[in-house]
Amino acid sequence: MVMKKAKLVFILFVFLLTLSSVVFSDGILIYPIENKIPDNLFEHFGTKSKNIQILNLTGNKSDEYVLIIKGWIFVGEGIGVEEHDESTLEIQTEQNIFTLKIQLHKRGFYMEFGPYLLILPKNFKSLQIDGFERISIGNL
Repeated sequence: MVMKKAKLVFILFVFLLTLSSVVFSDGILIYPIENKIPDNLFEHFGTKSKNIQILNLTGNKSDEYVLIIKGWIFVGEGIGVEEHDESTLEIQTEQNIFTLKIQLHKRGFYMEFGPYLLILPKNFKSLQIDGFERISIGNL
């Protein structure tokens, strides 16, 4: 399992060299990735109608947290549900709160986002996505 995580981390960092990403101050990096990671590797947080999935790739002696996040919201077939919609990702550190607009894509009865590779500093406290469960570092 450790070897699989090491290979996955290496592959993700190779992608970092070739594609664009969003970098904030305080050492926060957010990077969209391909969805070729099996769901059973993720921890699930949320309810039957809202779900965040997190894969923690952080090493034992790492100076930052390395996470992959993705998720969905159940929206049904309501009138006015857009094909593409935006949501806000909020990352809180001990000193600051950073926000980023992320795309939600309609797939059947769900609005999905991600997956995104997140590299967060050790002073990371929590993240929140509009309408999604707040995840704190104590849950990782």
